[in-house]
Amino acid sequence: MSENIKLINRIYDHVENGDTDKAVFACLRLSRNIGDVFNTTIFVTVQRNF
Repeated sequence: MSENIKLINRIYDHVENGDTDKAVFACLRLSRNIGDVFNTTIFVTVQRNF
């Protein structure tokens, strides 16, 4: 759980620094950590289509 909190804080840091690509992949990592299969699947599907 504390790992997820650290990851959330890192996401906010990335956003504040303008590193949106890093923030997006950190969000993906978070969704995988918490078992959010639906959003992880949608993300991977959208990324594959670009």
